[in-house]
Amino acid sequence: MRLLIANELYECGGAENVFRDEVQLCLNAGFDVRTITFDPNFIKSEFPDHHNYPIDGGSAWKLRIRLFGDSALRSDLLQLIEDFQPEVIHVHNAVNSMLSICSAISAYRARHPSVTSLQTLHDYGVVCPRSWCIHDDGSVCSGYCAENCFGDKCCLNFQDKLKRLLMNRINSARRHAFDRLVSPSEFLVTTCAANNIAADCVRNPFKAPQVSCLSFSERDDVIVYVGAVAERKGCTNLIKAWKSSDLARAGWRLRIIGSVERDYEETFTSLLEDANGINVLGKLSREETLEEIVKAKYLIAPSLWIENYPTTVLEALACGTVCLGSNRGGIPELIGKDGILFNPLSVPAITKVLNECLIINRVIWESWSKSGVKRVRRENDPQVYLGSLFGLNSKMENNG
Repeated sequence: MRLLIANELYECGGAENVFRDEVQLCLNAGFDVRTITFDPNFIKSEFPDHHNYPIDGGSAWKLRIRLFGDSALRSDLLQLIEDFQPEVIHVHNAVNSMLSICSAISAYRARHPSVTSLQTLHDYGVVCPRSWCIHDDGSVCSGYCAENCFGDKCCLNFQDKLKRLLMNRINSARRHAFDRLVSPSEFLVTTCAANNIAADCVRNPFKAPQVSCLSFSERDDVIVYVGAVAERKGCTNLIKAWKSSDLARAGWRLRIIGSVERDYEETFTSLLEDANGINVLGKLSREETLEEIVKAKYLIAPSLWIENYPTTVLEALACGTVCLGSNRGGIPELIGKDGILFNPLSVPAITKVLNECLIINRVIWESWSKSGVKRVRRENDPQVYLGSLFGLNSKMENNG
């Protein structure tokens, strides 16, 4: 089987990890795979048949191709697809290149109606012009069709207003190009339905480097945060809650892994003043991050914006690390009953959860830890993923 798999960037965050994991799974299964990215910072691919189109013509150019497409890029993509003749096309994140990809795929499908095409929705850009589906006051939004984006609840900038005006056109192109839209979280599937977009749920595969799950007593008294260090990620409320909790006085540490976003640097520096027990580790490799996660007793995901299906939480659960997380978006689906959920808008609520870490005993912690590992192995099994996405289980058996 010939599979064409595309993603905007090659290496950045959770969607990129899923993209690369899926490609490796398909290569290991013996399929002919061609990959495409649109990454201006692309350096080198680990895959044998990879093509990169470095979209980087400046902010105005990016805005134009995001909203109206690019005929030259569309032509190049169509030629590449025609040369490869894929039987299945799978697109992951595609923000700037979405319309160009949809146009090329639609043209190819008109000539080759038997091809299967699908897209995985990794964020809320399909239903929200700002991609995070929260109002300015922090409350959860139901999407652009269900609510008025030009009302008092959201103050959109010029680019977001343009995107909102063209969202119906973009989603129409998406419907025409793809047979099927999928999301790893039921929450986004439900939100899509409220905005007249049909999607179904396929959980992301777990294909991270394997690590041994340490017991409660073998782990450090550490809570680790992994991700972009930004306001929308809940970092402000997390640090305020940490400073008002009893953890630092009890010898615990909060380790922050990730890059500080430029517009948040001043706020972050100010928050760290008089904050004891916080270690800022900066951006680490995936392997280094997992090493920190597996040594910690807890991972915390305090996002204010609506996370779809954060890879950091998935990987932490698979490492046996108990998770504390925001009670919105896809995070509750991941954590379930094997951790603690909280309102990320409330500093007292986060403080209360942090203090509970001091009294949760070994028996409860290890019960959550083991249950989380089992659930990831069951729900995120790579073969189940390939079968759900492509129906590849039977084809693998035939190949074998």
